[in-house]
Amino acid sequence: MDPDFKRDQQCIARLASDNFATRRQATLDLEKRGEDAEPALHEALRGKPALDLHRRIETLLSKFPPGAMTPRRLRVVRALEALERMGTADAHAALETLADMGPTPAMREESQAARDRLGTLRGSRAK
Repeated sequence: MDPDFKRDQQCIARLASDNFATRRQATLDLEKRGEDAEPALHEALRGKPALDLHRRIETLLSKFPPGAMTPRRLRVVRALEALERMGTADAHAALETLADMGPTPAMREESQAARDRLGTLRGSRAK
């Protein structure tokens, strides 16, 4: 398992602490990680956490707007564009995998769009 992901999970667990200082530090740590913490935050939500933890996670996720072009998102978009432009069977398979199981909703959405464009392009070439 990715050590950053594991550390994010530990921070999320600390968000449920009874101690305010512990919760605050966990929040600051996750904010500092930015959208790199999104996969762990989304996974925590899938686990159906208690209402107070759910709200804290949602508050953190709201700080990473889906459309914002952060440096990390730009890298992802460029990597997906490269796969799309390659147009190989392996690139198409990678886009399929990312569209279904990408670590964040934004990556899955971008991957689905790239996959769909690649599929449309293949379909038009076949004519």
